[in-house]
Amino acid sequence: ADDSEILHPLIYPLVQVFMLTATLVPSSRYLPLRFQVLKAILRLSKNTNTFIPLSSTILEALNFSELTRKPSGVGNHFNFNGIMKVPKP
Repeated sequence: ADDSEILHPLIYPLVQVFMLTATLVPSSRYLPLRFQVLKAILRLSKNTNTFIPLSSTILEALNFSELTRKPSGVGNHFNFNGIMKVPKP
């Protein structure tokens, strides 16, 4: 069976879990998580040839005040890079 056919029964529950994860805490602190979840939903949509409306979620994320205001000093811009702590060998 094709991979997209296997995923079809799971599309709706997966999208519901992804959307709840993305919108659970409406804070700019979780924007990187939100964008990663949206990326996963877009991949699911592409691989299953299913339309999943995401424009309102994407626009909501892009309208956070931290993203729309100008930086107030040198180095005070919003950082999209995540911080990952790795133990030293």
